[in-house]
This record gives sequence, C-alpha cells and structure tokens, in this order.
Amino acid sequence: MVIKSFTRESVKSVSQDIVDLLKEYGEKHGLSITSDGGRFDDTSFKMKIKCDVLDDSGHIETEIEKNFKVYACQYGLKPEDLGETFIHNGQNFKIAGCKVPRRNTRYPIVGQEMFSERRFKFTAAVVKRGMGTDSPGIHVHLTTNKG
Repeated sequence: MVIKSFTRESVKSVSQDIVDLLKEYGEKHGLSITSDGGRFDDTSFKMKIKCDVLDDSGHIETEIEKNFKVYACQYGLKPEDLGETFIHNGQNFKIAGCKVPRRNTRYPIVGQEMFSERRFKFTAAVVKRGMGTDSPGIHVHLTTNKG
C-alpha cells in the first residue's frame, strides 16, 4: 500500500507496523516498545516511541508504582504494601500506587477495584483501615485556650 497522504487511519496503521518491527528488538534487550502518540498533517507524520524497561517477570513499573515506593512512608504505609488488598464499602481493592504528594494531598492513594480493575483515589486512613492496620478509634484534637 502506497500512502499518498496521511489520515488518522493510515497513521494508526503505520504506527502499528513500526511498533511491530521494533518488537523483536525490544524483546532482545528487555524492553517494551510502544507508540506514545504523535502528530501528523497531510504529508508528514511524527511518531513518539516509548521504551520501558521490563523487570524479571516482564512487568513495567508505572509512575504511580514508583511514587508509592518513594512516598508510602509519608502516609503511614510501607513500600511493600504495594499490591496489598484492602476493603472499602464492602468491595475489595488493591493498592496500585500513589500520586506525588504536592499534587493530591487529600486522596493520594490509588486503589484498583479487584473485579473490574477500575481505579479510584483514597485517603491513606481509608486504606489503612481497610487493610486492618489502623484502628478507627477516637481521634482527639487538642487545642489551647488563649483567654
């Protein structure tokens, strides 16, 4: 097939062909190679290629997983808690990671629903309670009387 001009469909096709050609190279070097978008007009196409390092099990560590390993302690969790399950409102979730603290301080923990794999944001307290590591006891806030 000779391409006379780029369309959305032809860009998808060319992009997939390029990724397929690079797949063997990626496997040889322990990389996952994917298309990461791009831009096109009628006569040209710029494609972004993303290369991720695979771990020994063939898994790509996501940004929220990396963040969790770094920031878990700030929320009273351990880096090893990544992937642990917790219960919220009768549903099972697993810890998928967290956002960078300065971006989302209210709901920093990302949980993935077990049966649908949809992702939701949680407070650290909700996650710890759901894991059974934080008792929902009485929280006392002390104030001083300046009068």
